[in-house]
Amino acid sequence: MPNKRIQIKITIGKNSDGTLARKSFYGRTKKEANAKAQKYLRENTFAPVDRKITLAEWAEKWLEVYKQGNVSEITYQNSYCNPVYQHIIPYFQNAKLIDIKQIDIIDFFNTKKEYSKSTLNKLKITLSSMFNAAIDNDLIVKNPVKNVQVSSQQEPGKKRAYTKEQVEKIIEFAKEHDDGAEIIVLLKTGLRRGELLALRWEDIDFQNNLISVRMSLAETGSGVTIGPPKTKASMADIPFDNDLKKVLMGLPRSISGYVFPNTKDKLRSPTGWHKRGYRRFMIDMQKEFPDIPVLSPHELRHTFGSLVYEATKDIYITSKLMRHTDINVTAKIYVHESLDTKRTAIISVFKDLRT
Repeated sequence: MPNKRIQIKITIGKNSDGTLARKSFYGRTKKEANAKAQKYLRENTFAPVDRKITLAEWAEKWLEVYKQGNVSEITYQNSYCNPVYQHIIPYFQNAKLIDIKQIDIIDFFNTKKEYSKSTLNKLKITLSSMFNAAIDNDLIVKNPVKNVQVSSQQEPGKKRAYTKEQVEKIIEFAKEHDDGAEIIVLLKTGLRRGELLALRWEDIDFQNNLISVRMSLAETGSGVTIGPPKTKASMADIPFDNDLKKVLMGLPRSISGYVFPNTKDKLRSPTGWHKRGYRRFMIDMQKEFPDIPVLSPHELRHTFGSLVYEATKDIYITSKLMRHTDINVTAKIYVHESLDTKRTAIISVFKDLRT
């Protein structure tokens, strides 16, 4: 019985009547058949199927067909829509999909070096998946993201956080600032930005000083959506002190029920909040305290975790309050004992034993 051959078909252009011209290639494996097709394409130049489709148009089509409904809503918004609408489309704008080369991808990542390596890798995965899907649909021949290396200006593994003394100054300043209440909540609870903006008055138990995290807000190209957090661990009750209680009770109650709505009493977009309220607060804070650096909202969350661990040295409690799915994630971020600390511990344990 002869060996079964694998067949693949590729589009090599258009026929005179306007129909697509296709060509078949065979091999014992898909890899072998694909290698023959790629060799053929390298040696022959053909027009792509559609020279008019832009990367932006394809990105939106890719989201609709490959991601929407196939992953959870929060994952869809945070992991796919955010990279597409906040980074990829604004950069490439009306660039034709077929015209984007590897050098354009490299230039794109060179403008993103201020972001963490983790964020850059997410962008790379998203872009690569989009281009691979375009290849599968005969829109392009090869993936320009392939072999592109990404690098970040941020030091790997290093997360910035405010000191306890800096936090005390920031909180006192925030109590007198129009945008300060959000800052105090972030520093005293470790909420994520989306969780803060989705917070409703019904989520706050003033009798027991608890905030119930049940919803999170995500941003899309057409607006904002609200839904459960990405993980079950994120849905938890967070205690707060009487100082934060006083701040929260001093806020006006909105008709919509949201604690931090926009000026129209509707959900506030994360980008709008960051560009206006958060940035405005940080600019004013630096005028008052020039030596205190400007940190991101996520670094305020990291500050909360750092202060909790510093005060308790309890990685389990820190993990629970940070609402991490895995305690190893917490340990990797917050536990950094030095060799001297380990040596001191060994000496302390065995100093009274006879040898």
